[in-house]
Amino acid sequence: RFLVVEYGQPVGVVTFQDIQRLPQNKWRFTTANQVIVPLAKLTAIDPELPIMEAVKLIQQAPTGLLAVNHGEGRINLISAEDIMSYLHMRKQLGF
Repeated sequence: RFLVVEYGQPVGVVTFQDIQRLPQNKWRFTTANQVIVPLAKLTAIDPELPIMEAVKLIQQAPTGLLAVNHGEGRINLISAEDIMSYLHMRKQLGF
C-alpha cells in the first residue's frame, strides 16, 4: 500500500489490490488520484486503542486498513497482516 500525499498532507491510500483491478494496459496512463481510497473512507483509530479492539475494527473495514491518527496530519496505516506480524513478534519474544 502507498500513502498518497498532496501538498504535504496525506489524502488517501492506493493498495496493491487497487492496482490489480486495473487492466494492465491502463497502468501507464492511470494516476494515483484515479484509484485512491480517500482517508475519509478509512476507519480512523486512536493510537492508544487496544490491539484486540483494532483487530475487531479491521475485520469490518471495507479496505482492510485502519488509519492511526497521530494528529497534525501524521497518520500510519495498519492492516490485518501488520497486526498478525506484531502479535507473532511478541510471541517470539515471549511477551
